[in-house]
Amino acid sequence: MAKNKLLVRRLVVLTLAALMLWSLLGCSNGSRHYVAFGDSITKGRGEGYPQKLAELLSESSDYTYIVANEGRIGRTSSGGADYIQTAIDNNPDATHFLILLGTNDSTDDITNATFRQNMQGIIDAVKEAGKIPILAKVPIKYSECFTEGCEPFNDPYSAEVNSYRIRSYNRVIDQLVRMNQLEVAQGCALSPPDFYRYFEIAAIGENGWPLEFNDPWHPNEQGYQAMADLWLHALREGVCLEWPRSSNLGGGVYYSPAISTDGTIYLGVSQYLHAINPDGTREWSTEIGTPSVTGSPAIGADGTIYIGSANGDVHAISPKGEKEQNWPFKPPGYDGYYAGTTSPAIGIDGTIYIGTSKGDLHAISRDGNEKTNWPFHAGSAIVSSPAIDQNGTIYFGSDDGKIYALNPDCSERWSYETEGLVRSSPAIDKYGTIYIGSDDGKVYAINSDGTIKENWPFTIGRRVRSSPAIGADGTIYVG
Repeated sequence: MAKNKLLVRRLVVLTLAALMLWSLLGCSNGSRHYVAFGDSITKGRGEGYPQKLAELLSESSDYTYIVANEGRIGRTSSGGADYIQTAIDNNPDATHFLILLGTNDSTDDITNATFRQNMQGIIDAVKEAGKIPILAKVPIKYSECFTEGCEPFNDPYSAEVNSYRIRSYNRVIDQLVRMNQLEVAQGCALSPPDFYRYFEIAAIGENGWPLEFNDPWHPNEQGYQAMADLWLHALREGVCLEWPRSSNLGGGVYYSPAISTDGTIYLGVSQYLHAINPDGTREWSTEIGTPSVTGSPAIGADGTIYIGSANGDVHAISPKGEKEQNWPFKPPGYDGYYAGTTSPAIGIDGTIYIGTSKGDLHAISRDGNEKTNWPFHAGSAIVSSPAIDQNGTIYFGSDDGKIYALNPDCSERWSYETEGLVRSSPAIDKYGTIYIGSDDGKVYAINSDGTIKENWPFTIGRRVRSSPAIGADGTIYVG
């Protein structure tokens, strides 16, 4: 009997020790606990994205994931800052808080400074509780309101609530990620899921908002599945670089890099231009300043790196990371913060061509001055980055629905009108044919004289904003 009691006592001790170890490892019940914290977009019309994300996480892991839904209708960043401690107390086992706020702030015209302060308060509360905060980009709006009878924007990208507020909130989110060194794992920099960019290029229905939306603000079940997919990517795939820790850049990477002949990789992130060696070590980082860079950099024949920023300025940086004299180029009359630039293209003579969301295509000499007769004024915003053929002709698209061909003296060679915005950037094959997509769901092939190529355009069925790529055998690839 005594032996049995001793055996039972030992089993109890061993069991308690195992449970303590299991708990310390964060595996107390074979589950992982996250919290989705936000407004009605998080709460969802139906189950929202949290349940879908929990299913995706569980399917890709040996653990069962719980994603508690702490979304509330009408919540602003201020309301979030007031409620975050309650959400923490409601979910003591949670390790990660997935934070998406800003849609209602944009309606109330909350300033960037106030939004930043509120979001910082949420971040501080989560970190002080020993949890990991993860921020997401605010989705684009397709109308001023979301109730029945609300008229959709004619041009959502240029609508003030998006261009002046939501995109600026998203820049604040990038800055908060960098300033707070938000990470999901040691050595892994977080790139916030960008719901703005995803829904900005989504296919539009007859009602004027995406097919993945239930109304002008809120996703439907298909849209929530897309949000869950983007969260999964940020949590599992999009957070770590295989390079050393020094290459983690502390912000979202949204533009392609440029690579010099010596293998140096140049990349714009937030307010910085980074130079990264092929082995992943950082060569230098140069602060461009506020606001953020826009577009990919371009490298001149002498190694100078050119990159635009969100106020229309164009910067020139030497291969050593030094700012060139007489730069940045500041286009006259640009007094706004939100005149984003395209990626630049460089002509054989070194001229830098770059478009802006105000509808101007600039031609800048290497000394930082605008060339004679320029800029060219398109009918609407230029989001399409220019391309230059071997004869010096400049091609680009515009939100006025046209594809333009300009001579180096700024005279218009021809234009071709599509049935939608043209935000795809052109690709030119060895025969001089220009391939470019449009929001009308078609990919166009245009001869250098402005005539459409036989058997074209090719119909995709949804708007085309990616840039075509041309294979060695002449095959055209487009996403």
